[in-house]
Amino acid sequence: MKLDNWMRENRQSFDEAEPPEGIWTGLKEHIPQEKKTGKMYWQWSAAAVILLSIGFWWNQADPEPIADADPKVNLPAGFLAQEANYQQDLQMIEAQIDLSQIASNPDYAWVFEELEELEGINNQYRADLNTPVPKEELLGVLIDYYEKRLRLLRRLQMEIERNQKIIENEKLSL
Repeated sequence: MKLDNWMRENRQSFDEAEPPEGIWTGLKEHIPQEKKTGKMYWQWSAAAVILLSIGFWWNQADPEPIADADPKVNLPAGFLAQEANYQQDLQMIEAQIDLSQIASNPDYAWVFEELEELEGINNQYRADLNTPVPKEELLGVLIDYYEKRLRLLRRLQMEIERNQKIIENEKLSL
């Protein structure tokens, strides 16, 4: 409180007082000089932008396919055996169903649309087998393809059998 009172009483002298002439030059000598880093800052910023751009470009670029690589060569034997079993099951079901005759039936058009979509996805993933991507995930997708294709063909087979029974029952009813 005493300091506050003293400052209020002497306020006029503070406002009017002038500092001695040499005080600012003495203070300037004791203040550390800042280094001029503006030019270096811009150089480092430009280098960082260039490196980040190259990094983003590198990550966006498609992986190069391995030239003349047979995708089956690098696949695990377990997958190849499982794939052979799936293909055998598919051939057996397709032999029981005359797909060429059923394809013209509009009642089953949805099955062929699904099969065509699955085949496109399968071909895309098979092409990825030649690129340096995680093979375990690709193999899982390829196995999933076979399972979905088998389910669709079995469902088609059951639909055909059901429709044939309906037709037979209608003939008996007449």
